[in-house]
Amino acid sequence: MIRQPTVDEIIAYIDLVTSGMLERPHMYATSPESLEGLFHYFELFRAFTATGSRVSRYQDFCVKAGLGSSNFSTRGAVDRGEAIPHATREEHQPLIAFLRKYLKEEGRLNESPLF
Repeated sequence: MIRQPTVDEIIAYIDLVTSGMLERPHMYATSPESLEGLFHYFELFRAFTATGSRVSRYQDFCVKAGLGSSNFSTRGAVDRGEAIPHATREEHQPLIAFLRKYLKEEGRLNESPLF
């Protein structure tokens, strides 16, 4: 019989994946917009797994940061009709800094890099 992971193990795995996304964003997404979308999906899955909530605290963080209902990477890009195809790690840095700030506020930032 296959052992099912516990809720804590699933949450730890989600945290491991999102930490990896911050360390090597270009390996997970081709643009900051897609990386943030993926990050937000993981946050929704984490919230549902942890508490049954269908609301991510990340969106609340964006509102608190003055972004309104927009995400960090889409606030200006949508208005300009642009996206950054195949972004490099350097092009992801403003978003990575914003996501690290969120994870720090949530008490989930692992200060040591994964890779």
